[in-house]
Amino acid sequence: MEVYCTHPSCIKPENTISDEILNSRSATKLLCANCRMPLILQGHFVPIDLLESDRFGITFKAKDLDFPSTTLVIKLLHPQNCSGKILSPQTLRRIEEMFVREATILDKLNHSRIARFLAFFTLEIEEETGYGEKFFYLVQDYIEGQDLAKELDEKLKQNKKFSEDEVISILNEIMNILQIYL
Repeated sequence: MEVYCTHPSCIKPENTISDEILNSRSATKLLCANCRMPLILQGHFVPIDLLESDRFGITFKAKDLDFPSTTLVIKLLHPQNCSGKILSPQTLRRIEEMFVREATILDKLNHSRIARFLAFFTLEIEEETGYGEKFFYLVQDYIEGQDLAKELDEKLKQNKKFSEDEVISILNEIMNILQIYL
């Protein structure tokens, strides 16, 4: 099985692991062949493919070793300073507080149109340089298809617009979701 390393600067993130090793109890200690980042997160979440990478983080398609038929999404928030400087402990604490707040809010949401929240955790790795690095993860159900932002982008690229009926339908769906939480 292909297992994807979640370290943002890993130059060869694809790792091939046999199903036999992956399903063994020693699999939780598997490390990326390139950067030595743990490949099995929280002892059972396995990133298998890169879905998206943007300025906010990286999203991976994943499997749960405890429930192999379930497909998940792992979202990685990896705080980085644009200037390349190390983030201060105060900044990291603030980011972590915001991360926990987002996870808490996601945990309270329960709607068929919102991906179910499953877990959040922080992974600390000591780099070879002696500096510790923090990685922040959210795990949610995987929902096949495109999100609204991608649909909007596609329409714009094709120089098309949503019809009035499509806009009303989308807004009605959003209002139905929001109505539960207001």
